[in-house]
Amino acid sequence: MIAGWRLQLLVLLGAGVVWSVHPTPDLLGLVGAYALAWLGLSLSRAFAPGLWKVELTRAQAVALGLALAVPPAVRAADLGSRFLVEERLDSIVHQTEARRWLERTPSIFPPLLAADRPQTFYVNAPGARAVSARVGGGEVEATSLGHGVFRLEVEPRDLELPARSGALDVELLIDGAAHARELRFERRLAHPRWLRPSPDRARVITTSEETDEVVLVDRDGAFERHDVGDGPVDAAFVGDGSSWVVAHRYEDELRFEGASPGRVAIGPLAEHLAVDGEDVAVTRAGARPELVLVRGRAVRARTPLAFAPEWVAFAGEHVVVSGRRPAALYRFDRDGRAQGDPLPLGRPAVTLTAAGDAVIVAVTDLSTDGEPHLGNHFVRDQLVTVDAPSWRIVATELTADRTPRQRAPGDIDRGVSPMGVDVAPDGARWVAFAGTDDVARVGAGTDRRRFELDEHPLAAPISAVELAGGRFAVSSACYGTVGIFSASGDRRALVRLAPGDQELLRDDQPALQRRIGERGFYEATRSGVACQSCHLHEGSDGALHNIGDKTHVATLDTRGIYGTPPYLRDGGYPFLGSLDELAQTLYRGYLRHQGGRRIGLDRYLGSLPRATPPRQLEGRDLARERRGLDAFFRARCPVCHAPPAFTNLGQHPVATLFPRRTEAHASDELDTPSLLGLGESAPYLVDGRAATLEAVFADEDPSRRHGHHGVLSETELADLIHFLGGL
Repeated sequence: MIAGWRLQLLVLLGAGVVWSVHPTPDLLGLVGAYALAWLGLSLSRAFAPGLWKVELTRAQAVALGLALAVPPAVRAADLGSRFLVEERLDSIVHQTEARRWLERTPSIFPPLLAADRPQTFYVNAPGARAVSARVGGGEVEATSLGHGVFRLEVEPRDLELPARSGALDVELLIDGAAHARELRFERRLAHPRWLRPSPDRARVITTSEETDEVVLVDRDGAFERHDVGDGPVDAAFVGDGSSWVVAHRYEDELRFEGASPGRVAIGPLAEHLAVDGEDVAVTRAGARPELVLVRGRAVRARTPLAFAPEWVAFAGEHVVVSGRRPAALYRFDRDGRAQGDPLPLGRPAVTLTAAGDAVIVAVTDLSTDGEPHLGNHFVRDQLVTVDAPSWRIVATELTADRTPRQRAPGDIDRGVSPMGVDVAPDGARWVAFAGTDDVARVGAGTDRRRFELDEHPLAAPISAVELAGGRFAVSSACYGTVGIFSASGDRRALVRLAPGDQELLRDDQPALQRRIGERGFYEATRSGVACQSCHLHEGSDGALHNIGDKTHVATLDTRGIYGTPPYLRDGGYPFLGSLDELAQTLYRGYLRHQGGRRIGLDRYLGSLPRATPPRQLEGRDLARERRGLDAFFRARCPVCHAPPAFTNLGQHPVATLFPRRTEAHASDELDTPSLLGLGESAPYLVDGRAATLEAVFADEDPSRRHGHHGVLSETELADLIHFLGGL
């Protein structure tokens, strides 16, 4: 007879062999293989007892055991990581590390320092009187907010930071005692985005906000790189093209360079600019958004805006501005006076360009009543033409296209995610499609040409512009390139502002993984939807979408979420890279094969820093913020939104927190979001029903279950809301 433990060992070896024949990387597959092995051995003992009377020497038994163990061992080595993913076991270590980071007092958050922007960090050091941080060869003093919470405002340009991304040692000095910590440091490569042509179309100009550069490229591929101020967001030629102007996100001056240099103070947080001759229009975001009109190197008008602005264009005698919240177009005259009512779009403009007296807007959907559509993950990429004088939509054109390359009905492989739009002198439109790596020229009638960029290092093109002599230019942010092409689509020159794939493979593999992830973020799935479709320009479109056929929810911002697992509203994804599962299942995967998508997406999303808080640039009311933090603690907000990340990384039943108007989500759990960046992330609550922070408390929580804010006076509640808006 075989001893019990030997029999069990034999069953396990048999189960391994069965599993290796049809390896399913989950617990059910292992249990099924074990059951089949146990059944097989039991039947053999009952119907073929002679097999069990064979005597083996110890050496023979060991050899047989090893032979049976090899196939499952090889399969396990190959599929082990997938097993961890399928059973969500990989999340345990990941989430434990995140919790350990936040609970290791003193703690600092975010765990990511980016080289390309000013950032705010929070330190939790209960009982401390003074806090500072030694980082990048300098020491940054923190401001005490009370309750052991300190704020560090860091300007990376003032520090000596590494030339390449990686781990960064930081020392937190708590009342003089040093505590070693390690941040993730990101120095992103050049990202040329929007191209603007010179008046004679002999050159284009673009900015790289990540590397603080303005780049000029001529029709032959010769280029100049100019270091400019912090965070250049947009640039264009002025006058006859001998000068150019650049707007910055983190500096308060509009800079004129070239033949006629100058400076014009307009304030920080510029979004985009438009130029018509010597006239310049700039949109500014922040707590006090405005439209700034400049002529002759002087501010002509400042118009306060009651919405979050983005794009701006001159359209004849009018200035048209796009708003993200609410998603609409707004019309002004050239003196900055509002003209007529807003024109609802339903989704914010991806881009906006002038076409004579009209503007052309790229959108991911159009809803003229401003109400979101009901389709699950509904995206309908299109170009919308608006006549400025009559202030009405005069044309719409769907751009997504199906070609013979499609593999199944419903596949969309061209014309997804229209980005930059350029109107040529003859009226033809050039459109770059980031989702499908192609550029289209649409002329009059049947004059339509499409240029595929699959074979060029110009993936996810952001902008396409016609140049003199029948050439055109294309920019790719993720590859850091600008390509010059002939009228027939032959590449004449390639400007590399960032290293190529082979160079990164040799010298900086994490940067290559981030590039793969960024391309995947913009790339269209076979359903015609890309991450970019809703998470506009790495962030959020601020719109409502039907997610999962339940009800409308507001799009989450993808920036600054590193270190806050699990992810999505229900906390159902342990890794950022796990979100690739959505593309592979719900969106039916991709047409293009690319290894390492999941790892690349994780690297890319984990490298995105949170947007700089406007108050870090515009100024703070420290006394009021301290009163707001007092109210925050008095209302017991830290139970769920604990400093320094202002989240406890937990999940809570929706019905417990929001019993009203949550029927579609009543049985769901809601992942506790970080409150950092809250002031710029409206609308609020799971279904976006609260347009403002005030509405969260006053209108949507009459039972006062969302914290204990009922103990606060009206003044204290106002201070709390002020504090939350500045995080």
